[in-house]
Amino acid sequence: MLEMPATNYLPGMTEAAAKILDSAPTKLASPESQPKLGNLGFAYMHVGAPERTLEFYQDEVNAGYFQPISTTWFWHQSYAAVRKVPEFKTFLKDAGLVDYWRARGWPALCHPVGASDFACD
Repeated sequence: MLEMPATNYLPGMTEAAAKILDSAPTKLASPESQPKLGNLGFAYMHVGAPERTLEFYQDEVNAGYFQPISTTWFWHQSYAAVRKVPEFKTFLKDAGLVDYWRARGWPALCHPVGASDFACD
């Protein structure tokens, strides 16, 4: 982590992500007190805080910058814990993906549950 170019990250972001990854697999005692890591938020998956992984993407949705292509890794098996947190469902709804899937078909790992809910494996 510390050897990658930091040109696309705020000062200290790669160092913060490296510090979090260095503590893995120990769960963070208070993950909410840790800094936002932007698209390095995947580090939170490894320390028992998968919901923190979604912050960058939710912020993109909230700012109107979201691109659905940026979710491709959420379907990898390593992101299974992220798909189980309530924030993931919120993100998918806010991003418009649930409406899209209801109209065009569901991806392999997600399915409707009743008339207004859904689940992802």
